[in-house]
Amino acid sequence: MHDFYVMDGKKLIDFKPRHVNYERAFLRKYDEIINSQSDMSMHEMKETYPDEFKKDLFLLIKLKSTTAFDVFKSAEPEFIVNEFRIISAIDDMIGLLTPREFMNMFPIEKTFDGEKYQCKDYFYTMDYIRKFGIDKVIGDKAIDFLMEYQNWDIIKCMLCWMEVVNQMHILHGGRDILLEFTEEQGVKPRTMHQEGKYIIDDKTEEKFEIKRLKPQIKKLFSTI
Repeated sequence: MHDFYVMDGKKLIDFKPRHVNYERAFLRKYDEIINSQSDMSMHEMKETYPDEFKKDLFLLIKLKSTTAFDVFKSAEPEFIVNEFRIISAIDDMIGLLTPREFMNMFPIEKTFDGEKYQCKDYFYTMDYIRKFGIDKVIGDKAIDFLMEYQNWDIIKCMLCWMEVVNQMHILHGGRDILLEFTEEQGVKPRTMHQEGKYIIDDKTEEKFEIKRLKPQIKKLFSTI
C-alpha cells in the first residue's frame, strides 16, 4: 500500500522501500525522534505537529518491521540499548493515538478466514477495536493493542520488539526468554545443526540424526 514511484528517464518505476532505505531516513531523523533536546513532550509534539508525529511513528514501525534477526546474533550492548530505546519510543507514541488514527496509518489486513483457521483476521481485529473503543486513546495498552492487530508490518514489528526485549533480558543477566519458558513447561532444549543434519540435547548432549522420509511412489503399471 505504501509503495512509491520514482522517475527513471521518462518512466515511472514501482519502488518498494527496503530496510536500508528506512534506515537512512531514520538516521537523518534520529536526533529529532529519539535524542531531541526540545522541552516538548510527546503529547505536545503530537498536538503541535500531528502530521510529522505520525510520519515519524510510521518510519519507526517500518524500520523495525524490516529489521533482520541476524543483527542481534553478535550485537554489542550499546546496539541493544539503542534498539530498546526505539521500541520504547514506538510504545509511547502509539499510546497517544486512538485505534481510528492507527488504522489510517496501518490498515487492517483484509483477510476474512480467521475463524476457519483459528487465527486473527479483519473481523477479529475489528471486534477487538469495537470492544476497546475506536476513539479511545490507546494509552498504556499499546503492546496489547498491537498483539491483537492484524497487519503484516505490525506482526513483523512485534517479532522484532520481542527479540529486543529478549536481548535486553539477557544483557541484564537473564537467559533466553523462550528457553526459560520451554524449560518451565518441561520441554527439553535441543540445538539443530543443519549442516550436519543432526540435533543435540543441550543437557544430555545426546545426538539424534535427522532422517528425511522418502516419498512413496505408487506403482501405476505392472511389469511382466
